[in-house]
Amino acid sequence: MYVGRFVVVAPGVGAYRVSSRSFPNRRVVDRDGTLTVAPTPDAPETDNPYVSYNCLRPVETPTGRTLVALGNGSHVDPIAEKLELGYPARDALADPLLALDYEKDDYDTPRIAGVVGSDEASVGIVRRD
Repeated sequence: MYVGRFVVVAPGVGAYRVSSRSFPNRRVVDRDGTLTVAPTPDAPETDNPYVSYNCLRPVETPTGRTLVALGNGSHVDPIAEKLELGYPARDALADPLLALDYEKDDYDTPRIAGVVGSDEASVGIVRRD
């Protein structure tokens, strides 16, 4: 069985790990608290839109709460933006996942995301099947 990535979501705890059959030469880079999956320096050049993305992004809500959006693709940014606007976690997850759908790659990769707060956690997934 191939486990390409996983998302761990629980109150006060969030984790993401990537590995890939199609593009294994990637790493996670910390960019001022936002974690970004990016090609390693020795990775071949690609125009694949699924290779580089923010996988974890902390935000402050309008009420001053700190939440973290995490996931396996470009949907993390719109989820974080909705949280910053005050959307409830469920809605912040649902809107981008439904809009972006699963990844249209060779494996129909599901989009998986979570929102973590100190005392709450939510997870969402959209798959081809």
